Amino acid sequence: MLAYIGFFIFCMVFITVYAVSRANAYSSKKMNKARKSFLAREAKANAVRRADISKLDYLTIPLDKLPIDACSTEELRMLTDELRTLAGQKILNLSAYTNTDLKLMYGPANLEELSSCDTNFITLICTLDKIGRGLIDEGNEDAAVRFLEYSIGIGSDITSTYVCLGSVYASRGQTAKLDNLITLASRIKSLSGPIILSKLKALHR
Repeated sequence: MLAYIGFFIFCMVFITVYAVSRANAYSSKKMNKARKSFLAREAKANAVRRADISKLDYLTIPLDKLPIDACSTEELRMLTDELRTLAGQKILNLSAYTNTDLKLMYGPANLEELSSCDTNFITLICTLDKIGRGLIDEGNEDAAVRFLEYSIGIGSDITSTYVCLGSVYASRGQTAKLDNLITLASRIKSLSGPIILSKLKALHR
C-alpha cells in the first residue's frame, strides 16, 4: 500500500514538473517570437525617411471661447497662464500610438518633435482638469463645464475630468448628457477607460 502511494506521489510530481516545464518552454518561445517581431518592426521603423508633419491636425486652444475671465483666484490665473503658453505650442494627441508606430508613420527624425507635441497635449488636459475642478470647488459649475467638455472633446482620458463633469450632469438631471458621456467613456482605449465607465454608471440613478 505504501509503495502504491509512493508511486502515485512520484507520478503526480513528475506530471506537475513536466507540465510546468512545458508551460515555461512555451512561454519562453512566445516571448522570443514577440521579441524578434518587435526588433524587426523597430529596424523597419528606424529606416523610414522623415515625413512632412507640418500638415498634421494640430490642436488650437480656443482661448476666446473658454471662460478664462471666470478664473479669478491666483491658482486659477496661473493655470490659465499655462493655457496661454500652450496655445503658442504645437499640440497633438498621440496616445493611441507607440514610438515605433510614430517612427513607421513619420520617420525617426520626427520622433522628438512628435513626443514634444504629445507631452503638450498631456499638459493641456491636466491643466483643463485642474481648472474645471477648481471652478467647481468655487461653485462656478457653468464655467467648469465648458472647460471639462472641451477637454473631453479633444480626447482627454483623465478620470476626474469625466467624473466631475458627470457629477454636474447628474446633479442637474441632465440624463441625456450623462448617457452621452458614458458612451464616450466606453470608447476610451487606455487603462483608465473601465474605471471611468464604472464611476459614470454609478452616477446614473
